[in-house]
Parts: sequence; C-alpha cells; structure tokens
Amino acid sequence: MLERWMMRSWSILMALASIFIFSAIMTFIVAKPTYSWDSVAYVAIALTWQGESDIAAHNGAYKIVLSETDDPGRILSPGNRWRELMQNDSRVFTAQMPFYSLKPLYPSLLSALGRAGVSIPTAMLIVRVLAYLLLLIATFYLLSEAIESQLETGLLSLLLLSMPAFLPILKWSGPDALSLSFVMIGTLFFIRNRHWPALLVFLIAILTRPDNAIFCVLVFCGGMYLHRDKLRENIIAVILIVTAYVITATYFGGYGWKTLMYHSFIEKVARPDLVEVSITVAQLVSVYVYHFLSMIRETYWTVFLCLWFIAFLLDVRASNTLGRNKVLLLIALANVIIHFVAFPEVHDRFYTPSYILIFVVFVDVVFSKRHACAIGVR
Repeated sequence: MLERWMMRSWSILMALASIFIFSAIMTFIVAKPTYSWDSVAYVAIALTWQGESDIAAHNGAYKIVLSETDDPGRILSPGNRWRELMQNDSRVFTAQMPFYSLKPLYPSLLSALGRAGVSIPTAMLIVRVLAYLLLLIATFYLLSEAIESQLETGLLSLLLLSMPAFLPILKWSGPDALSLSFVMIGTLFFIRNRHWPALLVFLIAILTRPDNAIFCVLVFCGGMYLHRDKLRENIIAVILIVTAYVITATYFGGYGWKTLMYHSFIEKVARPDLVEVSITVAQLVSVYVYHFLSMIRETYWTVFLCLWFIAFLLDVRASNTLGRNKVLLLIALANVIIHFVAFPEVHDRFYTPSYILIFVVFVDVVFSKRHACAIGVR
C-alpha cells in the first residue's frame, strides 16, 4: 500500500514538474525572442522572395527587426563600422545575402507565411514554436527507446532542452531550432530502421542548414556497418545527401568554402561577389587554435564530452563488440570534429545534434544498467 502511494505521488510530481517546465519554456520562447543581425538578413531574404526590391528588403528588414527587439544595440552595434556599413549601404548588405540564403527553408517559411497575410515577427514566432514542439517530440521518442515510463521520458526530455546549451537556440529568431528538430526526427527514423523516411527528413534538414550534411552522411555511414544487409540503400542515401548539399550550396549560396571561411573567421569582406580571397596556412592554424580554445571555454562541449566517455566506458563494460550505442557515440564525436575542421564555430548551436545523440546513448546505457540491476535484485 505504501509503495503504491509513493509511486502515485512520484507520478503526480513528475507530471506537475513536466507541465511547469513546458509552460516555462514556451513562455520563454514566446515572451522575449532574441534577434541578432542574422535575423535582419533572414527577414531581408524573406522580403526579397516576396517580390521586394533589394533596397526595399534592406530597409524593411531593419525596420521590422528594430521595431521588435528591446535591444537595438545588439543589431546596430554603435561604433561597429561593419554593422554601420551594413545598415547604410544596401549594396554591401545585399552582397552578404548568399551567406544566409544558403539556408533556404527558414526564409521560405517566413516568405510563405508573409504571403498568407502573417506578419514577419508572427511568422518567426510560429516557426520557433513549431521547431520546439517537433524537437520535443523527437527527443521524447529517442529517449523512450531506453525508458519505459512515459512520465520519466517526458520530464527528462524537457530537462534536456531546458539546458543552457539549447535554450538560446529555442529563443533565437533563426533557423537553428528548426534545423535541429529535423535532424533529430531523421535520427529517430534511422534508429527505428525507417531508412527512407530518415533520408527524406535529412534532405529537408539540409535545406534548413546545408552543414547538416556532415551529420547525415555520418549516420548513413554508421548504417553501412550496423545494417550490412542494406548496404546499397545506405550508399544511395549518402550519394543523395551529398548531391543535395552540392545543389543547395551552389544554387542558394555561390561563394564557396574558402570565401565563407575567410569572411567568417579571418576578416569581413564587404563585397565577396567582387573580391577573390586567399587563405594562408598560418591563418588557418591561427583560426583553429584560437577557436578550439574558445570552444573549450565558451561552449558546453566539455560537459557532453564527459558524458560521451562515461557512456562509452559503460557500454564497453556491457559488451566489447562494436554495437549500436558505440556507433552512435562515434557518429556524435566525428560530427563535432569534422564540423569544427570545416567550420570552426564556437557556438553550441552548431553541435547540438551531437549533444542530444550523446545524451540519448548515455541514458540508454544508464537505464539498461539500472534495469539489469533491478532484475538481479529480484
């Protein structure tokens, strides 16, 4: 009787905690969204795809974002000559747009909702909420692979997404939360052996952020090992993902990796459409060293790396074979390494697919061990 009462009380407590956390995160997302200069660029692309001229899109984007933000200094950065140039010269501003149109799905959604009569800020809100709900559902079902209790799974999913590594992404008016949700839905299909739905969702994820191709290719390379009976399907998937990346980067972008690398990590280029850049070995070494040290200091990668080691060691103790969990952990680690080499970013939002995958495997290993211990006690 006492045990039943305690279980019921624990269930009620988890349900109340889940409702509270979900409500808090939704309020956090809706109440005060974060706008950055990148938000101006995405709004300008959406306005351009609605038929506005480059000048009208430039002026309209600044007007919309500045009217919505409580911190204009975050957008304008007074004293920052680069930001002032962007605001005052529509030609230079327009020349930066291929760096952002490279992620076409997000501005396409804003443009489509705008054509339907929805204001751009409201469209951003709709996309943010949709992305969070999709991500929460995907995380819930990924964790449910290891946890039988739906209440425990739901609470753990909410707690994971309320971590500081994820909250800024959910709040920001940009494509990253939407990108992460598609990547994790595709991962869920892959783990459940739904090959073609996983491929379809991953192709959508590439339209949201082309660099998702790194993670997606690694997943299907892992599939070549885990599902050797489906080798041909996994090879086809890798070819299609690489093709989708090339088409997206060529059609919607156009500047190439070298220009992106130079512009993002070495020196801003006002007219990348007119200037041919070059990168020296010394510059590359400097960029990688500086950003690697910054990544250790400024991101939560070290936290998840500790979880990675714990999960890997626990799984090794359970089995010496290279099973599913070890392959997923290697995918997560390889994604961070390759992504950093290709684009040495120091923001968590670029590595969150690996974070979630590491956490899912960690939970699977820990709960499997707990379940085994419970059986042993009985």
